[in-house]
Amino acid sequence: MTNGRPGRGADQFPLRLPPGLRDRIKAHADAQGRSMNAEIVRILEREFPEPWTLEERVDQLHGLLTMLGHAAPKDSADEIIKHVHETLTAIATGRTTDVDEDTRGDILRGLARWDLEGQGIPAFILRSRP
Repeated sequence: MTNGRPGRGADQFPLRLPPGLRDRIKAHADAQGRSMNAEIVRILEREFPEPWTLEERVDQLHGLLTMLGHAAPKDSADEIIKHVHETLTAIATGRTTDVDEDTRGDILRGLARWDLEGQGIPAFILRSRP
């Protein structure tokens, strides 16, 4: 991994490319307005993203659902929110199989933080709706 320093202080890896690939990378990077290095790193980051914790992912879903609740038509947003909530509840309660107890606990804590109420719709969404 990197040592956190950009540029010359970052990890370096010599790489042999098949004939013609360097030219294709260069042309693509130029078309995107990036250096070859930046384009290669962007593609590698897309293909090998940093892992996230379950708690981080649940929090990210919370944020996305909040935005959805503000932007989408009420019925559509509520239906999506309901299905996400049902899925997370199924994981937390054991209805979804092949999930370990630690994961179930993480999901349950995430749901508790959302202060759920009503028809399976998180309170933070209900409070933001007209």
